[in-house]
Amino acid sequence: MAGKVVNGESAVLNHLFEVEQNAQALTLDAQREADKRISSAKSAADEKFKAAYEKIVAENEQLYEKSISEIKSKSELEIKDFKERILKSGKTVESFDSCLDKILFA
Repeated sequence: MAGKVVNGESAVLNHLFEVEQNAQALTLDAQREADKRISSAKSAADEKFKAAYEKIVAENEQLYEKSISEIKSKSELEIKDFKERILKSGKTVESFDSCLDKILFA
């Protein structure tokens, strides 16, 4: 009878050990699946971020180029206008000499 009890306890322990091994295998499979899903989600999020980032960069580059073009055009126009005003003003040597006399010999 004692042999039967030991055999029964051994069977129960073996069964519990098998259950524990199955649980460990399920846990490992679940962890692998979770890691796979996390990796996939991270890749998708990285791609989405990269696309949004590149869109913003492209928009900013367009704004920059447009601003540079506008500033350059405005600058060229102002320089042209300034040159025209200088040419139209003519030379006034007498006025300049008079101004120098006042400053230097006053």
